[in-house]
Amino acid sequence: MPIDAKILVTGANNIVAQAIIDKLLVQGKKIRAISNKKQEFKADKNLEFQKCSLFNISELADAMEGIEKIYHCDEFVSFLPKEEDKLYNINVIGTENLVNIALSKNVQKLVYLSSTLAFGTYQHKSKINEETRRTEHKKNTYYTICKSRAELEISRGNAEGLETIIVCPSIIIQQKNKDSIYNIVNIAKANYSSYPEGKNGFVGLKDVVAATTQLMESEKNNEKYIVSAENRTYQSILEHINPNLKQKHLFSKMNNTKAKIIGKINKFRNFVFDAAPFLTSEILNFDGKEFIFENEKIIKALDFEFTSINKVLEEIK
Repeated sequence: MPIDAKILVTGANNIVAQAIIDKLLVQGKKIRAISNKKQEFKADKNLEFQKCSLFNISELADAMEGIEKIYHCDEFVSFLPKEEDKLYNINVIGTENLVNIALSKNVQKLVYLSSTLAFGTYQHKSKINEETRRTEHKKNTYYTICKSRAELEISRGNAEGLETIIVCPSIIIQQKNKDSIYNIVNIAKANYSSYPEGKNGFVGLKDVVAATTQLMESEKNNEKYIVSAENRTYQSILEHINPNLKQKHLFSKMNNTKAKIIGKINKFRNFVFDAAPFLTSEILNFDGKEFIFENEKIIKALDFEFTSINKVLEEIK
């Protein structure tokens, strides 16, 4: 029997969405979760699942009936050129459809889970904060372009009367997950012999969920927040997760020669086995880049205290 849910969570198969759902259920909230794939959840009287595509307007309108708040977590992540159409359709068109129906249904507030990658995936020359504009560069990933355009759809919805918040997590540290090819823990456990140079922002999954749900319940509107605990080198993170890497004499810095060889091997593997490679040319372009994210805005807005990355890493071992 359908429940009188007031909160909608999109992308129910997404690990962040699932963590948000779990937290809201603990709080006694009634949730309607949607995904274009059938998703199994533990039975809970306050949780209703609907199989729903963001491209099916009638399904989406039905799912949004009676909804007051939306956590928009649905997204598609890929760094493969052949999947650019899918990237655009799910991240941009799907968000556009959601915003349009939210406006027609008089939804009160929408929180969008974006990414710090929306700021650009080429090198920034200074620290990145919420006012930083996306760097325009031919080496920006198409995922970056699509997420930043999705953010424009959220801003457009706000201009038309919908309360909105954009949350930009940095690299989320979470448990090993076989369905997430870009999970940093998966990468460390795979025993790659080379680490990329450079830095990036990192944050624990629990902190992302806490910040996102607190922002929804706050009076904040038409704001964007970076959710990132610390800026760390990739090497320090990988070695902490898998200490064996440090002991390997082959665990060394990535260089141009290695990157070219790996890129060619992955292209060949993809062609022969029709397998999606992890180390694409877009991924290899991250090598040597430093992304330094500021988090003062979210700390000040919510009096938020981040969990140290070392503690997060210890918890997932």
